Amino acid sequence: MLLKAAKKYLELGFSVVPLEYKTKVPIKGLRLKEYFERRPTEEEIEEWFKNNDKNIAIITGKISRLIVIDIENEEGLWHLTRELDKRDLKLPETAKVKTSNGWHIYFRLPEGEEINCKVKILPNVDIKAEGGYVVAPPSIHPSGKPYVFEKPIDEIKEIPRDVLNFIKELIGKKNDLKASKVIELYPGVEEGRRNVALTQLVGSWFRDGLSYSEVLECAKFFNQTRFKPPLPEKEVEAVVNSIYKRHLRSIEEKLKPAEECVVTEIPLGHKITFPFVDTEVIVKNITPRKNDLVAYLEIRTTNPTAKSKVLYQGKFNFNSQRAATDLEKTLRQSYKEAEVILSWKAFVETLRAKVKEIVKNKSDIEIFNLNSDEEPVEYLIYPFIIKDTTNAIYGDGASGKTTIALGFAVDVITREIDFDPEGFETCKVLYLDYEDQRSFIFSRLKRIVKGYNLNADYVANNFHYKKSTIPLTQDIDQVYELVLKEKYGLVIIDSVGRACEGDVNSAEAINSFFRAVESLNTTILLIHHTPKDKSKDMPFGSVYFVNNVRNLFHISRLFGGDEHSMYVSLVHKKCNTKIVTTPFLYRVGFDDETILFAKMETELITELRKSEYEAILSALRSGPKTAQELADILGKKPEKLKPRLSELKKKKKIANVDGLWTLIEG
Repeated sequence: MLLKAAKKYLELGFSVVPLEYKTKVPIKGLRLKEYFERRPTEEEIEEWFKNNDKNIAIITGKISRLIVIDIENEEGLWHLTRELDKRDLKLPETAKVKTSNGWHIYFRLPEGEEINCKVKILPNVDIKAEGGYVVAPPSIHPSGKPYVFEKPIDEIKEIPRDVLNFIKELIGKKNDLKASKVIELYPGVEEGRRNVALTQLVGSWFRDGLSYSEVLECAKFFNQTRFKPPLPEKEVEAVVNSIYKRHLRSIEEKLKPAEECVVTEIPLGHKITFPFVDTEVIVKNITPRKNDLVAYLEIRTTNPTAKSKVLYQGKFNFNSQRAATDLEKTLRQSYKEAEVILSWKAFVETLRAKVKEIVKNKSDIEIFNLNSDEEPVEYLIYPFIIKDTTNAIYGDGASGKTTIALGFAVDVITREIDFDPEGFETCKVLYLDYEDQRSFIFSRLKRIVKGYNLNADYVANNFHYKKSTIPLTQDIDQVYELVLKEKYGLVIIDSVGRACEGDVNSAEAINSFFRAVESLNTTILLIHHTPKDKSKDMPFGSVYFVNNVRNLFHISRLFGGDEHSMYVSLVHKKCNTKIVTTPFLYRVGFDDETILFAKMETELITELRKSEYEAILSALRSGPKTAQELADILGKKPEKLKPRLSELKKKKKIANVDGLWTLIEG
């Protein structure tokens, strides 16, 4: 996967370099400055990334004609948006990467343009250009979160002149050369300069938004691999602690009464971010009740002077003055140092006012701008999984549903299976298992990983399994929080019948299930079964299942194959955003250790079905037989043969007499 990404970047004219896995540090021995002047060769790319055990960086500046706006978090996004709005500017849609807590926005530099890196052009906003680099997908952040494209790299645009002038205005006359100076330290320094170098590096990592534990881990790694001889570990810890205290003081200086905040809509409610105080508020299930305004409230902080990350959690009445006073007291007691406490009364009053404003302004009416362009349909795997909507595959038992779904999962994690050869974006996957088949899923997943010679640790870190024992509607808050925390790009629910609360034939139960699914606000793949009546080519249960799902495929195991393979067809039944595609056929090859997927020619589907009909007719030439006897001869279950027998009967090829199937002569 890394090699594929590196080659893609090279094709786009970017200079790329390898980093140590889960760090921002170049690999040992790399002559980093050389790649600010030239792009690597394909041979170097092959050597660096052949084992999928590194991170990857793109050199910014003139060598790649690349400038990146590095937004550390939502506070940075708020400041950037505000400054752009003041100047009546707007960033065009371009390549965009989701980092651990923020974003990288990629632009092409105009030909001949040169601009240096600059730290903090706005609070929590940096510019990466000449003398710098950015960690790029599919790298892993020190926190364990992957870097992923929200907008693919192919959609990169040239930075508009007015936006470039805006950035130059913020940078001012004094271009910041700290980034390039820090980069010069990465190859290592000689004895006598180690403490100074480590101090500069640690400061840059804190400015980049890494946590204390992440910085300490990077510092220890750097000390052991770049300094000869390494500093004593206690000395490394002392340097990190000293810079950390200085970093905390800079944070404390920014604390002020919460006069401004940023409101973002999220599933089930809203997120309210308070600039300068590292505080995020989650408000869900807002319910007006007579004179009360009750909601679920959660207040979190990343401020290191707080006693815990969660300052408040529970139901809260926004119309109650007593509740407001109690909340203010709780927040005041949540910090270790009294001098760090901001005006919590102003904070609580601002929060209450914002929530009341949300309720007042809420409207179900939207006026369409019919002069604007339609938003393009984006896929995780074309055409099976459309992004940010609900997709489903349904079929008989043992038709390969789970195996195909696991293949899809591994493909979006690694992009090595090529269900979608054009697919480039990777993401983490959550598998919600309602069928209690952990050992089955573990075995299938392990064999797919081994079949494609993938990095097992990387797949395991990005494929998360959750055994679910209660219906999704009852567990939605916990699942939603998990999706929000881990930022899963795909959630697989196996299967709908078990995940649904109540009878799947009930419209109310199915609609309630889909409301829960849609509140997760991510891409969904549902696995569902067919009814016992095989004459109906529909998913099991209420017709509202088909009505609610946006992209639907019927999976069937076809006649043919052997003890080490099977053929499965995927027939497109419904798509709300595009016309349905022609059927797809895959050969799934397997043995005790591996599973492999091979796309076959669609025309073969007809041949395989024809072979099954011929096999039935051939078996009946020796005399009448029951459905069970035919199933035993063909190695299939009787209910799987029922649709084929019905079709042959309609064509007047066979007849059923007293429970025996027989050929019709002539």
